[in-house]
Amino acid sequence: MTSPVVIGPPPDAVPQGRTTGTRHLIARASTALTVLLAVTLAALAAVSLRWRYEHDLPLMLYASYLVGSLHWVPYRDYFDFNMPGTILAYRAIGWLSAYENLPIRLIDLSCLASIASATYLSLRSLGRKPALLAALIFPLQYLSLGPVYSLQREFVLLVPLAWGLFATLGASRQPVRLRSAIVGVAVGLCAGIKPHSALALPVLLGYLMLAPAPRTGRPPTRPERAWIAGLGLLGFALPVGGLMCWLWAIGAWQPFLDVLRHYLPLYASLTGWHKTIAGADRIHYLIAYGLCLGGSRWLIATGVVGLVSAVAGATIPDARQRAGVGLLACLTLAFAVYPITSGQFWVYQYLPFLLFGSALCSTLLAQNAGAASSVRSFVPVVLFSLYAATVLFGAQQPLRQSLAGQLPPPKDGRVDVMAGYLRGHVRPGDTVQPLDWTGGAVHAMLLTRSRLATPFWWDFCFYHHVSQPYIQGLRQRFMAAFLAAKPRFVIRVTGAHKPWPSGADTTREFAELDRALAADYVTDLTGNGFTILRRRE
Repeated sequence: MTSPVVIGPPPDAVPQGRTTGTRHLIARASTALTVLLAVTLAALAAVSLRWRYEHDLPLMLYASYLVGSLHWVPYRDYFDFNMPGTILAYRAIGWLSAYENLPIRLIDLSCLASIASATYLSLRSLGRKPALLAALIFPLQYLSLGPVYSLQREFVLLVPLAWGLFATLGASRQPVRLRSAIVGVAVGLCAGIKPHSALALPVLLGYLMLAPAPRTGRPPTRPERAWIAGLGLLGFALPVGGLMCWLWAIGAWQPFLDVLRHYLPLYASLTGWHKTIAGADRIHYLIAYGLCLGGSRWLIATGVVGLVSAVAGATIPDARQRAGVGLLACLTLAFAVYPITSGQFWVYQYLPFLLFGSALCSTLLAQNAGAASSVRSFVPVVLFSLYAATVLFGAQQPLRQSLAGQLPPPKDGRVDVMAGYLRGHVRPGDTVQPLDWTGGAVHAMLLTRSRLATPFWWDFCFYHHVSQPYIQGLRQRFMAAFLAAKPRFVIRVTGAHKPWPSGADTTREFAELDRALAADYVTDLTGNGFTILRRRE
């Protein structure tokens, strides 16, 4: 009978050729690093409870308010290009939090704890210390970004994706068919939020089809691989198909297809700075910014060295453990490509890349046990410590600002001023029209539960690709709704605080709207980067 292959943490026995003094020094250094990361993370998590949500999150939550409280149908009753999984995810966040800051912070930290737990359990086979460091270093990187990036869509999708990683890597003793189905469901949930996150599916299923089984030490047979692929795809189809059925049931299917076919291709052709580019210029842009990888130079260098030394240098002797390192490398590569698919390259789009890249870097701590000399065992610890030092340095500014109470209010106080005005002036039955996107007007409307006047809660879509019939149709639809609704208040964010598209076929003009505002509205309040207009009575 073949003895089972036991996958567990590296043995604590000191290999021949390694001095006891070096071993103790390595252990003390890595323990000190773990404690330092844990203390910094705990402090940053504690002070983050006082953060106020801002930027993109209020937009998602206002859509949640429209759906949950006003019973508007997405895509049909209000214009949106977010995926249906995003709408339902933030509907759940809005319902659980009642749109209050502290519950939202608790939800954010709970999601972070879930991701960290799945990361630890996934990497446990490489040893407790690498798994623990991986579970510490990504949460610290995430919180170091501050409140602007809290609960972004890429962060929310990491919750099912991290548990999909656990089903792939950490639950190796469970039936592989069950694991493949769980992986499919997890990635399907992610794709309901961001479709291109489905990049993870072939990577995770490929690992299940190729990695040696823990009991036999051999990869699955060809029929078993067919089962893995089929159940994985079936699991993926369940949440995606469920979302499509939901849209059909609420009468949003056709409006959703309309947005998917006509608006999303136009929006996807913009850069992260909202500029229209095409042809060779766009290809050059995608290559140039894609190679920057969000500026994560230390992560890239550390991860590459860790991968090469683990696989080529065989510093991790167990084949399944080396396969796990390879899986992390493939996921890191997949989510390095992920921002290129949208062409935006915003910071939060690199969150999956940071999760898997930091996990890959932490595998360096598993390699000192397999090194043949004291020098080779010490180098991985030093390299990972340098990477961790950059993470700790990045956490210092938000930690100091939060401890000192120096974090500015959302949009430098603009949101509070607009919300204060609305609380004092909006009467029952009044409607409000924001002429804004991320400048804070929608946030103020959420805080005051103000009712939207038209189907358009942001106006960015009116100013790019203006020669396209679809955009012209959106303008006409907006003006018809605006003139019919006759909103009592209009909040107009201006100047540098308003994101404007630029490049060919863009404009900052909307003559029909300007005429309507000049004829029927007066300026009631002017603030820092905004004006509030009141309808003449």
